[in-house]
Amino acid sequence: ALASGSPHADNVAPAIMGGVTLVRSTNPIDVIALPIPPELTATIIHPHIELKTAYARSVLKPEVSLKKAIVQWANVGALVSGLYSGDYSLIGRAMHDEVVEPSRAGLIPYFSALKKAAIQSDALGCGISGAGPSVFALSKGTEIAKKVAIAFEKIYQNKDIGFDVYTSKINSEGIKILT
Repeated sequence: ALASGSPHADNVAPAIMGGVTLVRSTNPIDVIALPIPPELTATIIHPHIELKTAYARSVLKPEVSLKKAIVQWANVGALVSGLYSGDYSLIGRAMHDEVVEPSRAGLIPYFSALKKAAIQSDALGCGISGAGPSVFALSKGTEIAKKVAIAFEKIYQNKDIGFDVYTSKINSEGIKILT
């Protein structure tokens, strides 16, 4: 709530529960853990820029057309189905954002180039992580995820923006105390 102006569980839920979560409601809290296909791997590039969540929220349109809402809901349903069935192709087809990405893409330097590079590197899909500025791609397997990481690095090389790139299987355990 402090970062964005209103409470949400988008980051906290997967950090605590691990994996991919669906936040159905925050009042009352209702979070559903979704299954993770075994080869699903993420690549993340984090540009060293500040992008406040409250500002990223402020650029969103207050209303969504019925046409865009239908496409968005269908993609959410398809993503959930793809995760449950392990259908990587369906996961990729479902990774299309009609609502948030068009408004926020311009806030992240070279976002369009990053997305294009991820897809050309055989990623299933690519999008903005939360409010940004991180960008993520999902891939089937670590080999493709590493290829995406190299493509991401090439986009930001020789630019005046520092960055970090990570690849990882999806953590299904969430946070834990190490002793």
